[in-house]
Amino acid sequence: MTILENTKSDSCIYCIMNQENGLFYIGQTRCYSKRSKEHLNDFKAGRHKNIWMQRVFQKNNLLIMFPVENCSPEKLNEREVFWIDYHQCSNRRNGYNLSKGGDFSLLLLTEDAQKRKADARRGKPGTLKGKKQSKEWIEARMSKLRGQKRNYSEEHLTAIRESRKKTKGIRKKGKLVKVIDLITKEEKIFQSKREVEDFLGIARDKLIHKFYKGKPRKILKETKVGKYLIIR
Repeated sequence: MTILENTKSDSCIYCIMNQENGLFYIGQTRCYSKRSKEHLNDFKAGRHKNIWMQRVFQKNNLLIMFPVENCSPEKLNEREVFWIDYHQCSNRRNGYNLSKGGDFSLLLLTEDAQKRKADARRGKPGTLKGKKQSKEWIEARMSKLRGQKRNYSEEHLTAIRESRKKTKGIRKKGKLVKVIDLITKEEKIFQSKREVEDFLGIARDKLIHKFYKGKPRKILKETKVGKYLIIR
């Protein structure tokens, strides 16, 4: 990858272009020299997060990186969104960007990037599955999040308000759960899995997890706890 130096300012909007077909990627950085080295090292190690540019590098290495616009750090998000939208490089026909830029890039992933991320994640358990969290760790996490405001757009807030108006006063009906004693053959009907958990004296959500099995997970219609058969 060829890197053109930024002589005016390290804080800038930059471009990585495929010299063969003219497709490019727009990014932002507060330190151009450092960011260019990070890109190059990731390409050489084969671990770059952008798989499209990684393939170009491995195939013919016809990538060139250069600054597009020097601006103050406060303007980086605004200008990155502008340049990505101006060149439409979040569209795979025009460029390699996986998002529309700015601080909220994770919320603005392109449809192609969302699909690949979902496919890679599907069927895999969460990273905290089976791990016990200490009270200190939980409190530290909650204290950090407590009081933070979510930057919802006005359209998003309007949609939330309209949804709440439609569902106000409506209570969701749960499915009846049948419990059969396999020894006495006695049957009991409960209004929810919570009531069954209280009846069996087991921990919260333990019964709910018993209805999920395998990878990818399948929802079971019945499960067994001790001498009892539970049918949902």
